[in-house]
Amino acid sequence: MTNYLFLDIDGVLNAWRAYTVPQHKQAWADFTRVDGKQWGEIISPRMIAGLNQLIHGYDVQVIWSSSRQRQAPTFGEKIGLQGAGLWPWLKLGRNDTFHKSMAIGEYLADVGRAGDRIIWAEDEYKPESLNPWMDEFGARAIVPSVWTGITPTMLIQMQHFYAGDSPGPALRMPDVEPEAPTAPPAPATRQAEPTHIAIPRIAGTN
Repeated sequence: MTNYLFLDIDGVLNAWRAYTVPQHKQAWADFTRVDGKQWGEIISPRMIAGLNQLIHGYDVQVIWSSSRQRQAPTFGEKIGLQGAGLWPWLKLGRNDTFHKSMAIGEYLADVGRAGDRIIWAEDEYKPESLNPWMDEFGARAIVPSVWTGITPTMLIQMQHFYAGDSPGPALRMPDVEPEAPTAPPAPATRQAEPTHIAIPRIAGTN
């Protein structure tokens, strides 16, 4: 059994619109511009630290599924993802979610096995009906946004999924900044979350 994470960059690691959200509603308290540009790359060091704990604590094999393709490992190293320079990247026929899904399906057709735990982190995720490999492998998706990137809640959901029924190391956020503020209560009319790990794209939700 292998734990896999297919990892996008923009809208997942790079929350490039985070600063358009009021600070008290931001998913992370330490969003930082990587390149200094107003609409450049914005990441959370605490998010990256949490991902490092998750990946190495649960022996997750990460595969880049980003439009940046061969540049993805360099970006991962730049933002502090440990081992990112060695992670393979998927060659995409076109830069869209459909072709990303096809590339993931082809990858898993070669290496995937029954019992593997697979997560796809993709901000433009489409329903599983377009991703037959997700049903085949019982894969899950997390759906961050350009306003939040991967949130603290998503990291915990990923931890629980990879842990299965077996206990695993606790995923703790480093005490670099105060805890990210709690999002306001959802309205009573909000639909129940689906059974797969997918978070609605609401600015500031964590």
